[in-house]
Amino acid sequence: MDEIVRDAGVNIRMVYHYFGNKEGLYEAVVRAQVLAGRKQMESGNRPRTLEGLCGLLCDYAGFLVQNRTYTRLLMWEAADGFQTLARVVDRSESFTEEVRLRVEDLIAAGIVKPSSSSLDFSGALTWFCISTAHAAITTPFDSLTQEEALDRTCRILKRMVTAGLLAED
Repeated sequence: MDEIVRDAGVNIRMVYHYFGNKEGLYEAVVRAQVLAGRKQMESGNRPRTLEGLCGLLCDYAGFLVQNRTYTRLLMWEAADGFQTLARVVDRSESFTEEVRLRVEDLIAAGIVKPSSSSLDFSGALTWFCISTAHAAITTPFDSLTQEEALDRTCRILKRMVTAGLLAED
């Protein structure tokens, strides 16, 4: 806590007054980061089509690569079973929920037929975005630049969506 307040240039008593303890501060940071990420993704407003879903996923992966702190926070949360996220963020505010709703729209329109539940598939796509973005920002991704790694990620995401969702005639 001492390092946090020193870096932030605030009085430690103020932090305890507003957040109660370290856990309260962490929960506030998690919530603020998730909501900022969601707001950023909503600003793109992709169409509710298969191409729009692929674009949304690529936008999210790009957002994660550009926002290292947020990506590391998500990886930290994943290691903890997303317990803090589950406590402080309503499911309707999550990126996975946005993906799930889009998948279900495409199912209702008869455009896609998922190979698993829409929630499982949406979670897998979201996790792929997070883990690939984390790899791209923390390690050399086969000696690729971040832009090349993001391009590769988007191509893989498009294949995943196509393989997992396209309705069979």
